[in-house]
Amino acid sequence: MKYVRLLQELTREDLSLAGGKGANLGELVLAGMKVPQDFVLTVEGYRRCLSKIHVPEINERDFATLEEITSQIRRKIERVDLPDEVTMEILKAYRKMGSPYVAVRSSATAEDLPTANFAGQQESYLNIKGESAVLEAVKKCWASLWAPRAVQYRSLQGFGESEVALAVIIQEMAPHEVLGVVFYS
Repeated sequence: MKYVRLLQELTREDLSLAGGKGANLGELVLAGMKVPQDFVLTVEGYRRCLSKIHVPEINERDFATLEEITSQIRRKIERVDLPDEVTMEILKAYRKMGSPYVAVRSSATAEDLPTANFAGQQESYLNIKGESAVLEAVKKCWASLWAPRAVQYRSLQGFGESEVALAVIIQEMAPHEVLGVVFYS
């Protein structure tokens, strides 16, 4: 598939394709850790879908204007029509999982870096069920890349807007009795 990758296909070297979270989850799978079944909609899906959206010049220091411009960008992203080939790959992978309740998680290319930590800058959505709900959550994740706080933080860290893209992880919800967080380096 062109836009979707399974975690076992990803390594730390795939940061630019799967974002920090996606690449690191791939490493966990390769290390033999038990990770809920999932797949990653790569940044190629993001770029394909958002190529038609114009991003104007943004002055991160003018908060009123920043809020207005980023709000417009987010609305455009949430209303974008997904190309058929992107939609088909997402739905094929979701159906192959058995169409369970999922977490739809943002995974930015400027995330989990040695020099900057972007934790909490983009959104994730939990307990998503159904094909249309998954597709809508993907667009909301993409839109969250354009939250004012995320744009400001990237600017403060020296990242230009053209340098950042967002992959999305669609991951089966794990029962809370077995959920955990792993930190490694």
